[in-house]
Amino acid sequence: WNDFCDVHAPADKAGAAPRRDPKFLSGELIMQFLVGLPASFWVNLVKKVQKEGKQIGLAEAWEAYCDSHAPLRPGGLPTRDPRQCPLDLLVAFLASTLEGGGSHDSRGLADIIDAYQYVFDPGGVTELEDGRSGRHPRSRPPEHDSNNNNSSGSRRRLAQDHAS
Repeated sequence: WNDFCDVHAPADKAGAAPRRDPKFLSGELIMQFLVGLPASFWVNLVKKVQKEGKQIGLAEAWEAYCDSHAPLRPGGLPTRDPRQCPLDLLVAFLASTLEGGGSHDSRGLADIIDAYQYVFDPGGVTELEDGRSGRHPRSRPPEHDSNNNNSSGSRRRLAQDHAS
């Protein structure tokens, strides 16, 4: 985010550092950043929302959103497969749902998003904690330590990546 802002965000005055706080940036700039994330990030997140949010109506909310906003497939039916949808549609669905754009549980969606973990690896291969290699795209379930607290495993991997 900081690197993106340093290149694209406006500064308060000439010679000052660019703004990084999203509260002071345009929605268009934030959307530009979000759709610049890997497509697999958004596809996996929407699939997770469909699966884990089924009981609170989020799978149906996705279908209804697609029926109204997604491009049509041959034969005139809307595209519902997140892998075939434009990234801005995926982001817009999540944003409108979080803002309460339906009768579903926006807090439930926020909880699903908060629990979502994605390993950003530009090389496409990440060493997993058990020594195996994993191919992306994928999302990882939350890691827990023996006290059932969130582990710092992801932070350790990031720190190791930056150290090397």
